[in-house]
Amino acid sequence: MSNVDLESPGVGVNSNSDLKEVGLEGVYLRGTSPGAIRTLTEVLSSADAPTLRKLALTPAFEEKFSEAVAELIMACGSQLTSFAWLPSIHFRSSLGPINLSTLHHVRFLYFIVNFRYMEYHKPFAQPLAMLSQISDRAEGNSIEKVSLECHCITPIARHAGEKALARMWQPLDNALSGTSELGTCRRTTFAKLKEVEVVLSSGTISPVEIRWVTARKGELLPSVEAQGVALTMKVRRSREEMGLLHQLREM
Repeated sequence: MSNVDLESPGVGVNSNSDLKEVGLEGVYLRGTSPGAIRTLTEVLSSADAPTLRKLALTPAFEEKFSEAVAELIMACGSQLTSFAWLPSIHFRSSLGPINLSTLHHVRFLYFIVNFRYMEYHKPFAQPLAMLSQISDRAEGNSIEKVSLECHCITPIARHAGEKALARMWQPLDNALSGTSELGTCRRTTFAKLKEVEVVLSSGTISPVEIRWVTARKGELLPSVEAQGVALTMKVRRSREEMGLLHQLREM
């Protein structure tokens, strides 16, 4: 069943014409069918000017989901300032053709990172792929904050030897602190980055592992911190879901 949550500035939304008139600002697509996404794309793209500023996605396991989202981003995402990728922690998901390279105004990124089944997948693979899409732009990017909601950090990681966290997080540290060439000069890829926020979910991470990670905060993103970027860490004490619109407003 499709689940589409909408955020518009103080107006009730009851029909396609309402969506166009009020100027839709935020959308959370959670398990939404490709058909529903394409209908939404048609409605939003019929507006006089792009209004969509916030987009959050929990991938559906339906064929053509990623293609429909890619079309939505291409048609309606030119003014997005916030993007959240929120895959299920229980199933594997795919980006498919989803590409953030055209989102020139995005300032805030939010990713769910799953450390379960690390023998089969790399926890940062999808965030790294999206960051690469953004960083490849010759004109730079506007990213100011990256949030990482972490799940299922297990004792396996704790017993993986000295500096296990550093090894696990190094690819992300390299990506966020990297430099690129601009003519004869080199520049910091994410030059506007001010904060990386790490959120540890107490619903899927034991207190022992939370204390272990918190005590080794300095191992996570040392190169990023060396560039003056703030690394903040918080624990989400309960796993009760915030309202979807509230999540959008926080982005």
